[in-house]
Amino acid sequence: MRYKEYIDINCSPEVLFKHLTDQHLIKEWTHGLTTIKSKGAKSRRKNLKQELIYKDIKGKIVVREQVTEFEKNKQVSLQWEADQMDVNKTYEILTASNKEQCRLVVTAKVSFYPKFLNLITFVIGGSIKSQWSKDLSLLKKNAENFKTN
Repeated sequence: MRYKEYIDINCSPEVLFKHLTDQHLIKEWTHGLTTIKSKGAKSRRKNLKQELIYKDIKGKIVVREQVTEFEKNKQVSLQWEADQMDVNKTYEILTASNKEQCRLVVTAKVSFYPKFLNLITFVIGGSIKSQWSKDLSLLKKNAENFKTN
């Protein structure tokens, strides 16, 4: 399954990047994410490996995450591994000339296991895409209302 979405956000690239990398802020816009386990890190950085723990109706889902690309205020790429799927996801920040508006472009490739699940991605993938879209809407709201102190 491939996923691509973009959303325009009225904030600086620095604020948006902070929402994509700061563990506390990530939990505020990512539905179901309850815990981020990493060794001493408080934000994403290149080659960081950590566990994301989500709660859903079936209990908990553990996702192993590795940051594969990291360019401050521009891009974060992640590789996720869970029991029945692998995800490669990139968040790219495009900045308007006024530096106070951004377009966030999100691309992802999802592979399901066992392989036959890839044949019915329209069923499984639909709920994943829907949740990611809701998360992006909440990210937009949080980033636009973020006050730097």
